[in-house]
Amino acid sequence: MVSTHVVKVALVVVGISICTSASARPTVAQIESWIVARPSPQYPAEALARREAGSGVIKLHFKVRTGAVRTAEVAQSTGYKTLDAAALSAFRQWRFKAGVLPSIRSFNPNTKEPFADEDFVAKIPFTFALASGGQVKTGGFGSAR
Repeated sequence: MVSTHVVKVALVVVGISICTSASARPTVAQIESWIVARPSPQYPAEALARREAGSGVIKLHFKVRTGAVRTAEVAQSTGYKTLDAAALSAFRQWRFKAGVLPSIRSFNPNTKEPFADEDFVAKIPFTFALASGGQVKTGGFGSAR
């Protein structure tokens, strides 16, 4: 039996429901159209050998000016450091078009978030799952509001 490596990824935009005006609220389709690089996490060989699987969430701060990741952190762990590290490694490489993302402050004028005028925040759920077949699959995007 050959193992399948499934990595499901969805984009969850933080703060969309607190937007100050409906016209400033980007749609998931708009956000997806602004992505210029989004490598998927790769299942680490050692995690496969140990049959590790799990779901987690990565929180990313993107610089609005450049579209690059400023910080990435595990918001919810898979329970395995190897899987969390693989997700962080891939998501740190994500890029958006420069200057198109809305800032955190545009969603929440009273936020205390650091870099609120300069950053866009996204929480990205992911799942590493074992199954038969031998392929890596990546899920689509969704938005939790």
